[in-house]
Amino acid sequence: MKKIVDSATIAVVVLLMVIATLVYLSPRFGYRADLVVSDSMEPVISVGTMVLAAKTLPTDLKVDDIITFKPVSIGEKPIAHRIIEVKNTFPPQFQTKGDNLPGPDPFVVPAANVTGRVVFHFPTVGYFIGFLKTTTGLVIALVIPALITIWFVFRLLWKELVRYIRSSTPKES
Repeated sequence: MKKIVDSATIAVVVLLMVIATLVYLSPRFGYRADLVVSDSMEPVISVGTMVLAAKTLPTDLKVDDIITFKPVSIGEKPIAHRIIEVKNTFPPQFQTKGDNLPGPDPFVVPAANVTGRVVFHFPTVGYFIGFLKTTTGLVIALVIPALITIWFVFRLLWKELVRYIRSSTPKES
């Protein structure tokens, strides 16, 4: 039973480290991970979902693509909405709409504000990813698992050292 618990703990630690590393390295590979905080895209994308958006040329975007973009008003969090119309301007502009909203967004999204096309979404993982983007989250997801891993390694080394010492010590008759 102890081996199962140890194996499960190591698996969770490795998984946390992999997820944290992917979130922090994804921008280097042309992706952006964002947390969905509103129900505007339900039922396709729910609150708490992490969306993974790939950098895409504005000319490659088309109607029905779900994009992430910086809102026209400064200081708001990125939005993920569906393109309902591509304006024939240069550079292109996009009319967007949340699937769960009655009408289109009251603004047109300039190509410069588009941060990517949603290529994958992970339901409920977004809360965890949002937490990982904080300093505390980074410590919990990388530093603590690293310390736990080091503890497991030292414990294993200690057991092997004790076993070696016992086996190499002459026994009294």
